[in-house]
Amino acid sequence: MSTKAIQAQSFTLSGAGNSVGDTTLGLTSFQVNSTNITMAMFGTIGYGTIEPNSRDNEEQISFTGITNNADGTVTLTGVKTILNYTPYTETSGLAHSHAGGTTFILTNTSAFYNKFPVKENTETISAVWTFSESPVVPTTITSSVAAINVTYANSTYVALANNQTIAGVKTFSSFPVGPSSAPTNNYQFCNKKYADDLAIAGSPDASAVTKGISYLSSAPSVATSPTALNSEEVVTTGAANKVPRTGANGKIDSSFFDSIPDLFDVTACGKYYHVPQYVFSSSVVGLAKMVNDVSPFLFILDGQTPTMQQNITMTDVWADVDEVISAIVLGGYLYLLLRDNGTEFRVYRFDENDIAAGGSLMTFSGQNLAYKSDYQRMATDGTSFYFNYKSGNSALGHVISKFSLSSTTLTYVSDVTLSDTTFPEFIKVDSSGNYFMSATTTNTFAKFGNTGTFSSSTVGFTLGTKRGFYDKQGYTYVCVERGSTVVEYYTRLNF
Repeated sequence: MSTKAIQAQSFTLSGAGNSVGDTTLGLTSFQVNSTNITMAMFGTIGYGTIEPNSRDNEEQISFTGITNNADGTVTLTGVKTILNYTPYTETSGLAHSHAGGTTFILTNTSAFYNKFPVKENTETISAVWTFSESPVVPTTITSSVAAINVTYANSTYVALANNQTIAGVKTFSSFPVGPSSAPTNNYQFCNKKYADDLAIAGSPDASAVTKGISYLSSAPSVATSPTALNSEEVVTTGAANKVPRTGANGKIDSSFFDSIPDLFDVTACGKYYHVPQYVFSSSVVGLAKMVNDVSPFLFILDGQTPTMQQNITMTDVWADVDEVISAIVLGGYLYLLLRDNGTEFRVYRFDENDIAAGGSLMTFSGQNLAYKSDYQRMATDGTSFYFNYKSGNSALGHVISKFSLSSTTLTYVSDVTLSDTTFPEFIKVDSSGNYFMSATTTNTFAKFGNTGTFSSSTVGFTLGTKRGFYDKQGYTYVCVERGSTVVEYYTRLNF
């Protein structure tokens, strides 16, 4: 809203005049210096007086519109009567009747003066005032909405550009952002980037003789909590609460494990002479059978003394069986490769914890299991089953056939042909797919890679005849029979 002043001569009400309550006022003319007066000359509101100097009928009014009529007269619209004293109340319509020909003047009425601030009064400014000079305000601030002077502002508030000393504790709800440049003076704040750069730049790269910064050898399992080991925590021989390190031969030292010697006698086994291929669970548990018998039993090796755990007569499972050739424990089941000399091979599955309950005959799909050689064996990598002498072919002792396991069915998958045919007796296959084989005429053992390529060989023993094999803690042990009295010992193979 804006208010402007006009100085003009008096005017005359047109026609018969006006009645009480009228919101329009007719004038015979409305010009100044021969120019029609418009609302733009008043701003948004105009003020005037009807019948000035009349004791009883003088009336001050306001109006907000001007209409120029075709007959030359003018009509003021939005007419309100105004109380002559404070609070200068405006009421729509005229408060008095005024006859035609009555005088009307544009004048500085009391309501018009009420538009202007008075320095002794408390005023509210509703429009924007622009000062060409800064107003001077009191140095003492008495209200939260009062204007403040520069002295008060500088002593109370933080300026954007000036140097200031801040007293008291300031708590930030968000991190303040500092300059991108690095601090140069004592007691200046440093930003995160400077701290990060300093953490790296402040130390040298680590070397064999210098402590410093290095990379982790692998990503930590918890990205926010990488952990490094002290050198004292990594050892090559067994110790409590330490991390093992392989030796010069690339193997973990046996002192990290329960004591199993490279060579130990099992004379106390007496009439039992054979431990085929495998162990039960994580204990030193194996499968043995009697001399000249096909009745296997479970034993636990305590030091060097076997103790019988379970027993079953294999002829109760298969009447024609002559020998237990291989044994595998997998998924809570014991799998036995049985042989009827010169005739047939079969595989039976038993409950590991109750072999006396009998076994289920395994069926073969895609490729048969035919008898051809005394050196046919069965092994596992922990998932699949493997047999040498593909389809019972006497010339294929070096061909290993892989079968998948599903319940009591073994399904043919593929073959691997070993690069050396002089090792036809199958020992085992490890989790990496390496094949371990034995020669039939010497005490030599060989390792082949997962594609069948020869890798290395070793001499397992110098006296006696091998009777079987088993795995323990990553090593392969061979059971050796010496002499007609069937004295036995085990020796560890090192590839």
